[in-house]
Amino acid sequence: MWIPGKATLSKALREARASLVKLDIAAELVKDLEIPKNSTVIELNSGYGCFTYALLQCPNVKRVIAVENNKDALIYLQKLKCESDNRLQILEVKKVLNQNDWISDIQVESHPWEEGQYLKDFHRRSGIQKFGRVRMNLITPSFAAEKLSASTGDSKRSKLSFMREAVSELEILRLIPEDAFQPKGIHVLYSMIPMAESKISKEVPLETFEFILSHMVLKKNAPIRDMLYKLGAGAENININLTFDSRKAVVDATVDHLVELAYHFEKWPFRPPDFDMNSIDPDFKHRKRA
Repeated sequence: MWIPGKATLSKALREARASLVKLDIAAELVKDLEIPKNSTVIELNSGYGCFTYALLQCPNVKRVIAVENNKDALIYLQKLKCESDNRLQILEVKKVLNQNDWISDIQVESHPWEEGQYLKDFHRRSGIQKFGRVRMNLITPSFAAEKLSASTGDSKRSKLSFMREAVSELEILRLIPEDAFQPKGIHVLYSMIPMAESKISKEVPLETFEFILSHMVLKKNAPIRDMLYKLGAGAENININLTFDSRKAVVDATVDHLVELAYHFEKWPFRPPDFDMNSIDPDFKHRKRA
């Protein structure tokens, strides 16, 4: 029988990644999600199964696809699978989603892609977002949630929060007490849905907007006009085309301000032919320009 006992807690304590270990809290979190009837839920980093178990107890959940690579956690998930009446499927590698027909019957009618999409998987219609504008619910440490949700003027404003605000609506659902996790730590449950219309205009490639953000946030308290030189030799000349007051600090800028800057940078005839982001973002690949 699947039970998160002392052995589970002991293993979770030795891991860097926090695991949800309280079933009562997990049940409350599932209620907060207000899952629609007959839903298929894809759960990434399922851990030892506390949240998975709570999902399976929800009558609106048709099935759960748990994605987990931790070998110890997989043992507990397999036990839970045996008790799930075939409602739980387990994937050990995320890329299997692209090769498996377990999710081929998912229909997303409420948010068709014709209404809009943007930003990485949202923007590319890749991953799970190829089925439509799929709501994503996340549980993260509080510091990560603060960074993601930081609004204009917040000292925690970052590239991530600008990007999130540009393409999705975010709702904080619950602050989770630290003793619900092992190792202990305060976490946040929140929901994100891609906007019907992205704030990033069609004239601005996503890579250009990312390039602008990555350079602007290097000194968040500096005036935007003082950071233009980071974009390339002579980029200060873009300032004359901006319709907003570029003396505004980066942290006080809106997404619309930086989209406008990205637009004029995109049209600037002397923009760099290569977007070299390696020194700022190691995961960013060069974008060649004609």
